[in-house]
Amino acid sequence: MVELEKPKFDAAAFLASAGMGRQIIRLAPKDAFFSQGDPADSVFYLRMGRAKITVVSQDGKEATIAFLSAGDFVGEEALAGMVELRLATATAITACIALKVRREEMIRVMHEEHEFSVDDEPLITYTLRSILKRSGLAVLTASNAAEALEIAALVPPDILVTDFPTPETNGIDLALELRRIVPDCKVVLSAGLVFKSDGVPENLIKGADFAILSKPVHPSDLLDCIFERLAAKGFKRSATDPWQNCS
Repeated sequence: MVELEKPKFDAAAFLASAGMGRQIIRLAPKDAFFSQGDPADSVFYLRMGRAKITVVSQDGKEATIAFLSAGDFVGEEALAGMVELRLATATAITACIALKVRREEMIRVMHEEHEFSVDDEPLITYTLRSILKRSGLAVLTASNAAEALEIAALVPPDILVTDFPTPETNGIDLALELRRIVPDCKVVLSAGLVFKSDGVPENLIKGADFAILSKPVHPSDLLDCIFERLAAKGFKRSATDPWQNCS
């Protein structure tokens, strides 16, 4: 019996063409990709043009929290698990061409196609990095434990956010080793990626003072946890943070 080799997945082609669960859209300047309060049911890959992300506070004040250009994802918070409604508005600044991908299709590809999700789910990493940066945090990311430790030795972090498990370690080992390099680094462990539900053995972290979150986690809950840990180091959360009071 001859096994047919599965065709290699082409991530660049996936992001460049329409197909199942995805379509090419064109927007004129000032057109909206989506508005605050819309269903968070898709993510956009910006192929051409520039866009901005704005949020309206409870008192009606609008603030621009990000500018995006070709190669950026728009609305990637839809992949975060429990975001049902858009928490911001995305608007074209110039004429834009983008690939609109249904949330279910993007998650399927991330889960099934190794070429698209290699290096510990980079799109999820990108999503979380974007959320953290929009809340005023400086973020450095690593694709594996060795890289994380190398970065920490050069730029000591105030807090580590990592998964349990990770592809090369259980996450706890990474946190404990990083603590040896940066003793006062705070740690947040999330119990698995979007597609995993592995529990965290409490005996492994007894006395380690790690915060533990179970996926799926709403972005505002993650940020609440991060800023609660950072408060002990004198960090204050911006009053204009768009993710406050959104869970």
